[in-house]
Amino acid sequence: MKRFLKEPFLHFVLIGFAIFIVYALTVDDNDSENAIIIDNSDISHMVSIWELQWQRKPTTEELSGLISKTLKQEIMYREALKMNLDHNDEVIKRRLAQKMDFITSDVSAMVNNPTDKDLKNYYNKYSERYMRPAQYSFYQICFTFDNHSDPVNQAKSVLEEHGNVSIEEFTKLGDPLPFPFYYESIYANKLNSELGGNIAETMEGLPLNQWTGPVESGFGTHLVYITEKIEPQLPSFTQMKDVIKRDYDYDMEQESREKIYENLKSSYNIKLEADINKELREKILKEFGS
Repeated sequence: MKRFLKEPFLHFVLIGFAIFIVYALTVDDNDSENAIIIDNSDISHMVSIWELQWQRKPTTEELSGLISKTLKQEIMYREALKMNLDHNDEVIKRRLAQKMDFITSDVSAMVNNPTDKDLKNYYNKYSERYMRPAQYSFYQICFTFDNHSDPVNQAKSVLEEHGNVSIEEFTKLGDPLPFPFYYESIYANKLNSELGGNIAETMEGLPLNQWTGPVESGFGTHLVYITEKIEPQLPSFTQMKDVIKRDYDYDMEQESREKIYENLKSSYNIKLEADINKELREKILKEFGS
């Protein structure tokens, strides 16, 4: 039964049924074409939006204004439809397409209620998404491109001549820069982001507790003294369950929406009468199965 509820065809049927119900509830055959009905749900909706914005209920006068505004909007909307102003209007088309997207999202959410087994299978399949990068704690000095014509050779020379001095003394040998001399437990991806280049990958195989290099970044050439390296780690399912659930829901929603769209698309016969080249024509017709 659960598997059946996840079938995209059922999603399609539910969407059609939902649209039919909404239409049936909002259209009364006994009403004239020009009848506009404001019921309790409309008033509640207006009041809710007002309270959300102003943090209080509207006064009688304010509610009267809201109702008048809603009626004016409905009247102008219907008159616009009579004049076919909705045709070939990109803004209206985009908005209506978005509303259909929202409907498919709502339906997907209704039928998507994963079990722990579903989430664990998803976690195992996409475990690389949740892998925490390596972490480094290290000292560094840098020889910048601005201050040295050949920063790599400068770094090698300093390492050869001063490699055995204390860490404190070593700090005086590099160029002043607006980032820390000591990094503690910084993730590899953040390190690359801060210093530029792929400095973390270069540091991967370097030894601990000694000055080594050269290591290049976006600023120049570094010498580094690594005090600790923590290998990449995969957090447990329990630790990541909330994140996994969020990712699972998102992926299932995207998959459902795509399958629903494919079902809808298959009911249309696309005709390309535009003057376009053969390659483009064939590509579009292939995509739409026409």
